[in-house]
Amino acid sequence: MGRPRRRRKGLAVKLRSIVSGTLVIVLAGVLGFAGALKLRDPAAFATDIENFQLLPAGPSALFAVYLPWLELLVAAGLLLPRWRSSAALLATALFAVFTVAVAAAMARGLDITCGCFGHAAATPLRWALLRDLVLLVAALSLLFLLKKPHSGETRR
Repeated sequence: MGRPRRRRKGLAVKLRSIVSGTLVIVLAGVLGFAGALKLRDPAAFATDIENFQLLPAGPSALFAVYLPWLELLVAAGLLLPRWRSSAALLATALFAVFTVAVAAAMARGLDITCGCFGHAAATPLRWALLRDLVLLVAALSLLFLLKKPHSGETRR
């Protein structure tokens, strides 16, 4: 009678591992790709940030320089087990900020593209909002999966 229960626990642990591994790869890939594309033209990315009308020109330029590096750092952190939980938290925060910025632009009726994947990728805001919401849920899911210990295991 105890054997089927152990098998189910083993299956649950395996499924949890597959789901979290998939989320890590997807989120790291998205952040790495977005950061790399934004690095190609920081001036154009600064313009994209200014178009959201949330920050003045000075801070927009700073964000355009540092945000791509932060995205690349978070992507790398997701791939390194020692830093994965912290990187998942930062990824969640980034996607939350991106979601709020896009929603605010839509609420104010701005006719802009998101600049999420650099200046060349012109994504309408409604699609950017949908994508950001999906990525936010994915990051939250990963954070949950990483924070909750597997049954029968203790966290170090």
